[in-house]
Order: sequence, then C-alpha cells, then structure tokens
Amino acid sequence: MPDFYSNAYLKGKKLQTDADFQNAIWFNLWVDIYRHGELVEYGGFIERSNEHAVWINGGYFLRNKWQIIVR
Repeated sequence: MPDFYSNAYLKGKKLQTDADFQNAIWFNLWVDIYRHGELVEYGGFIERSNEHAVWINGGYFLRNKWQIIVR
C-alpha cells in the first residue's frame, strides 16, 4: 500500500484547495500545468502559493485560470 502522500498515490490529482497546494510543496510533488484540459507546461515543483497564484520554476500561474495537476 503506497504512502498517503506518495507521488504514485496522488498522480493525476487536480490541486484545488490551499491544503492541496501546501501538501504539494511539503511533499515536493511534481506538477504539470493544464489549460482547458490540455498540457501547456511541464511544470516542476511548487515554490510557493497563495489564494490567487502558484509559483513554479520562477514563473507564476493564476489558480483560477490554470489547472495544476500532480504528475
């Protein structure tokens, strides 16, 4: 049985809540960036987030415009 926060367990999960983003930071989960269901950025690790945006690899993405999904 996989660890609760292992990448394999959360693969494909869309991050939506503040807790989702904090867990992704804490557990160093690799994420990809999607828009309208299509992959637009291979992403990386989340550096920080707030209620409006998430910072990945030095760039930021507005949480209400992009889907952040665990790879």
